[in-house]
Amino acid sequence: MIKSFVTDINGAKKVNELRDREIFNASDKNLYKDSINDLAKKLHPGVLKARLISIETVGISAKKFRFEAVDQYFPPFEAGQYVSIEFDVNDTLTTRPYSILSAPYEVKAINPYFEIVIKRTANGLVSNHMLDKASIGDIFNVDFPHGDFYYEPLRDSKHIIGIAGGSGITPFVSIARSIVHGNLDVDLTIIYGFKNYDEAILLDELNEIMSKTDKVRVVNVVSDKYATKRFGDEEGFITREIIQKYSINEDPKSGLSTYFICGSRDMDIFVKNELLSLNVPFRRIRSELYGERFDYETDTDFDQNNKDKFFNILVQRGEKENVIRCQGTESIARALERYHIKVNTCCRSGSCGVCRIKVLYGSYFVPKDRDKRRKADIRFNYCHACQTYPTSDMKIKIDIL
Repeated sequence: MIKSFVTDINGAKKVNELRDREIFNASDKNLYKDSINDLAKKLHPGVLKARLISIETVGISAKKFRFEAVDQYFPPFEAGQYVSIEFDVNDTLTTRPYSILSAPYEVKAINPYFEIVIKRTANGLVSNHMLDKASIGDIFNVDFPHGDFYYEPLRDSKHIIGIAGGSGITPFVSIARSIVHGNLDVDLTIIYGFKNYDEAILLDELNEIMSKTDKVRVVNVVSDKYATKRFGDEEGFITREIIQKYSINEDPKSGLSTYFICGSRDMDIFVKNELLSLNVPFRRIRSELYGERFDYETDTDFDQNNKDKFFNILVQRGEKENVIRCQGTESIARALERYHIKVNTCCRSGSCGVCRIKVLYGSYFVPKDRDKRRKADIRFNYCHACQTYPTSDMKIKIDIL
């Protein structure tokens, strides 16, 4: 045992001598490579520069925008994810999320690009700017991929029923393009609700996709009762009867389909209730919300006395402090952006948590259906700025960017 112990000591000494020799003879340059971090940077490079290279009208109030990378290739993404784009409009520094219309293979092409669709909204700060003033050659800061609104084989059925409203059709076009290209082996039934055919987006492309594969089916649901219906289209709203009709006659409890919903807040609530009334398990329902604003006039939890009030918010950033004014129906994120105070934002619907802030004092309102905070955040007074509305004067703390 003693001999063995001595042998081990000698071995350790030789290792130390070898190590010291290697250190002495080593280069004075840092040759260290971290392959895992290098890969992570390629997959999630952060904010990139993108150049607008084409604009195409795809509806009476919507346009398709195509972007190319300025300095490097765009990162890979999943069909159904979204991009966050930064804008400086009317002295307001803000971001907006847009579902990526392109299929993932299109950012890997010889001339890679990605596309989005922007639809005009009433008094829309960014939508009106992009539809009326954006020009070929404009440079934007973009950050993607984001979101989990995509097919995951360990979680989702191979039959997807996509329920879309208005511009909520865009992620389903990305999924459909991937199916046609052979990158995604799923069956997709899209139930697309819109007011009339002038308001519909990308119908021609959807028809072309259906002509190329039997794995994609599109059902149009026209809500305007005065619109002349095309053969095979449904009328009214996307109700449980229509959903059940196109769910391949399955028993919803069996879980043969996964239901993806993309549209306005009101549509999301309505369709979810219709699915739950069909006994579809909640785990089979996925949704992507469009829009930051909530309807305070119909929200029974919102104090209507606050809608016309303005509150002072003391904003702490490190040693800096600023006071901003925020109306009771304006999110804290929007108020910060109006004062050109940069705050991280991404989904703008309360889900991702990127705009997380600390409330030091004051009261506020968070819409229940948009409150995606962790229990610990609720307990320790953290909020998502995009879905937090002041109900008194406040003091908040945000990160320095």
